[in-house]
Amino acid sequence: MLQFTNTIEVGSVNVMTTDNRPMSPEEWAQLAAERIVFVGNATEGPIRDQALAYKEQIKKVVAYYIKQAVLSNEKHLLARIK
Repeated sequence: MLQFTNTIEVGSVNVMTTDNRPMSPEEWAQLAAERIVFVGNATEGPIRDQALAYKEQIKKVVAYYIKQAVLSNEKHLLARIK
């Protein structure tokens, strides 16, 4: 007799909400950093510290470029209005 076992693992889902305002570039960057860098609960010591520092740096870089994209879009829209 043959027996098959299937298991499906579903990743975690992050949800961030705001109250009557759009999300800030920093909030978008936080979501992006969470998706880009995963630090498991079992990670210990210096490796965990380094991974968390890396995630924070990723967040800063992503936020910077989101802000630049917003500024660029605003300038583009302003130029189209003139």
